[in-house]
Amino acid sequence: MNGSLWKLHDVTLGPPGQARLRRASGEIPRGITAVMGPSGAGKSSLLELLVGFEIPAAGRLETAPSTDATRLPVFWSPGAEGLWPELSVREHLRRVAPAGTPAAEVDRLLELFDLQGVSGRRPGELSLGEAGRTCLARALASQAEVLVLDEPLAHVSPSQRVACWKRVLGELQPGQSLVYATHQPELVFPWAEWVLCLEGGCITHQGVAAELYASPPTQDLAWALGPTNWFETPSDRGLWLTAAGRTSVRPAELRVEEAEQGPLEVLESRALVGMHEVVLRHQATGAERAVLVGQTAVPGRGVRARLTSLAWLLALCLLWSGCGESAAGQGGAIPQTTSWVLPPEGMRIPAPRALHATDSEVLVLDNAGRALVYDLQGQLQRTWWMPEYSVGRPEKICQLPDGRLAVADTHYHRVMLFDATGHELSRLGGYGHEPGQFVFPVAVACDSAGNLYVGEYGGNDRVQKFDRDGGWLCSLGRPGTDPGCFQRPSGLVWRAGRVYVVDAFNNRVQVFADDGQFLEVLGDRLPSGAPELLYPYDIAFGPGDDLFIAEYGAGRVTRLSLEGQLLGRFGSTGHGTGQLQTPWGLTVDRAGQVWVADTGNRRIVRFHPDEVRP
Repeated sequence: MNGSLWKLHDVTLGPPGQARLRRASGEIPRGITAVMGPSGAGKSSLLELLVGFEIPAAGRLETAPSTDATRLPVFWSPGAEGLWPELSVREHLRRVAPAGTPAAEVDRLLELFDLQGVSGRRPGELSLGEAGRTCLARALASQAEVLVLDEPLAHVSPSQRVACWKRVLGELQPGQSLVYATHQPELVFPWAEWVLCLEGGCITHQGVAAELYASPPTQDLAWALGPTNWFETPSDRGLWLTAAGRTSVRPAELRVEEAEQGPLEVLESRALVGMHEVVLRHQATGAERAVLVGQTAVPGRGVRARLTSLAWLLALCLLWSGCGESAAGQGGAIPQTTSWVLPPEGMRIPAPRALHATDSEVLVLDNAGRALVYDLQGQLQRTWWMPEYSVGRPEKICQLPDGRLAVADTHYHRVMLFDATGHELSRLGGYGHEPGQFVFPVAVACDSAGNLYVGEYGGNDRVQKFDRDGGWLCSLGRPGTDPGCFQRPSGLVWRAGRVYVVDAFNNRVQVFADDGQFLEVLGDRLPSGAPELLYPYDIAFGPGDDLFIAEYGAGRVTRLSLEGQLLGRFGSTGHGTGQLQTPWGLTVDRAGQVWVADTGNRRIVRFHPDEVRP
């Protein structure tokens, strides 16, 4: 099968004249595959064929044997209607979870999909959105080798859709594959690795997702994968663009720039979600056309302009191949950044979660359960695996003064200590709410004496301090929303007797003395008050003792003074160049370069702190 899960050879499904699939030929590789097409295209029929609910009327389906006898080969989720009416939400997860799965793992999945409050209800008592999220949690609880999901987010509200999908992808285990049907392009790129398109029961297109997105063979396919500008012929491209381009040019790679002698005139513009529609007139020919551009601001009506391509293929190289320079901007600025993806794990491109710079290297944790070590030029030096990762992946890493590496092994309720090569030295903690115990540790940092600080959530929501030998010293903060209280202290850093903690769900930075005394909410004493933050997930010191903060919810990096004064920002939410999608962690190396775990885009982004502008 050459790495494929399934191969279809001229498969027909259904009686002649009413066939739901017609001589369909294609393959589903291991990894993440999106099955796309409008309603009635045959998506559900194809998935039912793959999982054995249907038998071909003609043709042949090849199925690869399971590679792991300890796991369920395939878990099929047909949607909200596929729930079992006699079971509660919690019982759905327990019923499919492998034997020996701890109750804490079920609780974690319920929390991840915001189902704690309805965990005792049965399907008839759930909203459609709650039922849809239950299907997702149940599929993940199965830990099956292949998950097959039919329109998994059909009933999830648009405001939660992408965030919910990221949670699903972040939970996939090494070697686990996902096949899902959708008609929503925002769930395809950049998440899927392979795309298979259906129309009228026929497989019309298939291939690597990034390649089809960049160079779709038809206009219909281009739009199926997301908004685009379609230039039918080379002469059409040459008329409007200042440089030769491709037939399909995505809004993120196109911008309208004011130019005194430009060949175009702006007739009007309209703000859309994440982009602008701009109507242009070609001065020499009088031709008019509308273009979609991914700019936050565009030149006004009557302004002379030119239309410029930003070489989106290069950004795709960065996202999927892992090398090169990219350029993007906000408000007219075009900062130069370097980006790359992590080495693949099978057909999967893992996403980075945590970064920590030492004197000569940068340590990275990804959502496959790996630790990767890069030099300061971004060259991979070595890789090692966490000893366990089937329940969940670690979230933060730091180096202690004696060279040991501390890892917040979140879902195993502990901190792991390794030497520089990844050899396990010791373990700290265990499940519980007492001093020295953890629920979900998510942050680690140390001070100059080698004392270790560990932030956790899941009911504890505190920072605990340990000496270099693992002895418990004190706690900082407690659960809550008042000053000095936390809701997910997800990142922290120590400097000169003070501990700076990003309090994620309370959207603030809090400062404690390292003996546990609460000092202040950073910025509250300023006339302007504390800076606005949206789900800050990590924090690091940079040049001049300024603080750099990764904002998970805002897709940006914010730079603050030690008093909390806003000094600048970099990035915005999105998948384009100069944008970040749910950045999970960041660090600043000895040269002052800022490294960001651009988790939602599955890449590391590195830039100079001067690019963080007011």
